[in-house]
Amino acid sequence: MLISVVIPTYNRLAILKKCLYALENQILNFEIHNYEIVIVDDGSTDGTIDWLQNNIETFPHLRFFEQSHGGPALGRNLGVENSKGDLIVFIDSD
Repeated sequence: MLISVVIPTYNRLAILKKCLYALENQILNFEIHNYEIVIVDDGSTDGTIDWLQNNIETFPHLRFFEQSHGGPALGRNLGVENSKGDLIVFIDSD
């Protein structure tokens, strides 16, 4: 089963970095290898997309998309539309 973690974000690069590192380095009582992290940038102006593009190799489960500023609900919808998972989990960038 593939799990999709959908994260809408807007001008939260510093905290998004912490979130992504935490997701990639999470240790559970069981291992989950079959997951994707779907970031939807909501028109950020803080360099979020540039940082994601430059660090894509650090986060092997990451996929990201952009939208014009429309709010987190639209971001979640875009994330779901582009998710490949059987199970979708929503979290925020913090």
